Amino acid sequence: MLRSEILPANGIQEVSIAGYPEGHPRIPQQKLIDALGEKLVLADSNGLDASVLTQFSFVPKRIIQFCSDLGRNAPGIPVYVGMAGPTDMFKLMRYAKICGVSTSWRALSEMGMKAAKLAMHTDPGKQLEALAQHCAMHPGHNIIGVHMFSFGGFIKSAKWMHETISFRGN
Repeated sequence: MLRSEILPANGIQEVSIAGYPEGHPRIPQQKLIDALGEKLVLADSNGLDASVLTQFSFVPKRIIQFCSDLGRNAPGIPVYVGMAGPTDMFKLMRYAKICGVSTSWRALSEMGMKAAKLAMHTDPGKQLEALAQHCAMHPGHNIIGVHMFSFGGFIKSAKWMHETISFRGN
């Protein structure tokens, strides 16, 4: 679509491009990096503002590393960090497989089911805290927001976000 110039021709001014901190089960990592770079160049050449939306991860360090690498390779490109909303472990495992978050999942599985259950939270608060700590320690970072993947649990995710924002706002 970015090559076709159909987006700006129809009044679209902004695009969000997928980022893969966890990689993809069927696409080599270097190909993902090259494709992201190409898409950012195409967006710019079409006069489109671009941002990156990451897949969710069970390992906040991978998200932070991805954002840091992107900040060095594509300065000024804002990032929305994808986070798994509050959900049950089995639904989260199913979506992890679909979304290519298998690297984190395999690492957690090797730690045993109890560790995996702890890490595969039903509450994304710990990941949000790790992300906030990174942002506080690194002024000028490229993270501008969070995208909550609700995995069909929209009400539960919305309630969690409301409670979290209300709590942090006081």
